[in-house]
Amino acid sequence: IIRTYFGHIAGNGENDPKNRPNQRSSLVVAPWYFDPTQPWELIYFFHGLGGFASNTLSKRIVPNIVKLIKEKRNFVYVKPQLGHGMSGSREGQTDSFNKKKHPGRGGDFEQYHNNILGIIQKHITTAKLIAPRIGMYAWSAGGATLGAIAASGAMAKVAPHKIFFADAEYYWGYKDVPNKSGTTRSALAAVWHAYVIDNPKVHLTLMTGTGKVDRNTQRAFKSIKEGNDLKGRPVYYW
Repeated sequence: IIRTYFGHIAGNGENDPKNRPNQRSSLVVAPWYFDPTQPWELIYFFHGLGGFASNTLSKRIVPNIVKLIKEKRNFVYVKPQLGHGMSGSREGQTDSFNKKKHPGRGGDFEQYHNNILGIIQKHITTAKLIAPRIGMYAWSAGGATLGAIAASGAMAKVAPHKIFFADAEYYWGYKDVPNKSGTTRSALAAVWHAYVIDNPKVHLTLMTGTGKVDRNTQRAFKSIKEGNDLKGRPVYYW
């Protein structure tokens, strides 16, 4: 038995003409044993192209939730539908939670996060919530969403403890995020310069394929290193 909520949550895709219905939805899941009075995790998952379709739910999301339950993790899992969630089209990849470009298709992640906490309190549990540890996980095109959240300033407000790029680092066009070596067009570098650089306890992971690291990922690392922005922090390769 799991506890769930499915529906539109303000702050994400209020009026998306590319989606039917125009208001995008979100999935919120917690195990039956969820206890918000004990240390718990709030897990955001930002999907790739077409990643809100039913086959993705059955093939990827359900197995991951089952794994979390088997590990006895005390968690709430949140999957917002992004602008590229149903069609599989590349159109709209940089729209989600991007306040500057598309108010209707974009959204405000800080507002969305606060509303998620309200949904959990109302629909998932009646116990008073303690502050969670927050993780943000992006798969493929979901990396663009991480970049948009960082560039908007919302990531610094929400303050996640863990950020994970799973084959999600591309040339996303975030030129407005400054760094010491100029400007960057990398989602990873946007997240680094807008949030991680000033928060040394944040755990940032970049997972790429087994082949050659693509040039966009190389650009991101080059931007961080040339700007002397690592500030002596360790980098692990495996």
